[in-house]
Amino acid sequence: MKTNKEYQLLEQQLAAIKSKDAALQSAISAHGYESGDLHDALAIQSDDSALQAFAEKVRDQCAHIIEAQDVDPSFKHRMADAIRSITELPK
Repeated sequence: MKTNKEYQLLEQQLAAIKSKDAALQSAISAHGYESGDLHDALAIQSDDSALQAFAEKVRDQCAHIIEAQDVDPSFKHRMADAIRSITELPK
């Protein structure tokens, strides 16, 4: 599934950035740098906002697919709402 591969790629990229940040922080500490560009660069923290946005798009697409089905309207709306209410990223 393409979306699963895209999610895994984003997850790997985020992990690589966090690993790089940890290595840089270790090097800064080991060499006793006090301030400057290195500290400023590390102050920019990676987050999972790109993953969250991607997951939200996938949930919305799934909800639209359910809403398009020829089933009981009450059921499909409850299912679509349940999908849209998921807030956690997959582990």
